[in-house]
Amino acid sequence: MRTFPPPPTVGELSEGELLDRILPRLAGGPPALLGPGDDAAVIAAPDGRVVVTTDT
Repeated sequence: MRTFPPPPTVGELSEGELLDRILPRLAGGPPALLGPGDDAAVIAAPDGRVVVTTDT
């Protein structure tokens, strides 16, 4: 039986590596109007548009 090393934790990944793993799962789905990108996304809201970011 072949064993595989455990996947890296979030803390072991660079920002770019983490984005490479997450963005393909999110891109193109409603309600995103633009993005998600490196720093933000524009999301449709009932009363207009909202820019969402998680950077500190």
